Amino acid sequence: MAKSASTKPYLVRAIYEWCVAEQFTPYLLVKVDQNTLAPKAFIKDGKILLNLSPESIKDLLMGG
Repeated sequence: MAKSASTKPYLVRAIYEWCVAEQFTPYLLVKVDQNTLAPKAFIKDGKILLNLSPESIKDLLMGG
């Protein structure tokens, strides 16, 4: 049996679209490691919270 593609991108996109449709602000909590480029002032407990509202991520393309 062939290996299926991950469903994660589809779930993230669906939740994002639902949040926007319901006029909620979508956020994404991201685990930070040594390869992550992010302002250190915004990293708390090894994670950074990203605002994904349409106004803050103009022209974002979510891929798989």
